[in-house]
Amino acid sequence: MPSFPTHVCGHFSRSDQDFIVYNGGGLSCQQATNLIKGFVLGNPTQHGTGTPGAGRYWTVKGEPGFTCVFAGTPSSVSGTQAMSEGQCFKGDESAGYRIKA
Repeated sequence: MPSFPTHVCGHFSRSDQDFIVYNGGGLSCQQATNLIKGFVLGNPTQHGTGTPGAGRYWTVKGEPGFTCVFAGTPSSVSGTQAMSEGQCFKGDESAGYRIKA
């Protein structure tokens, strides 16, 4: 898994929470934002079992080849569980988010 991206692209809100979006490795800010929205607000497909990063990951429809993982602490988002940060990556391309405290 690549290191967490450091370039801040922007943010979006949902259920009184601000998601700060980051990009790295060749993704535009628009691509990174769309990917992260699909991961945390869409309907990603879970693969594997266990804890995130230790065999469990998600994929996002319409974003072939990207692997997404949650990290951080649980946070309620629109009746579902999201984590305080996460990222998606494919090769050197990466996008991430952190929920603003």
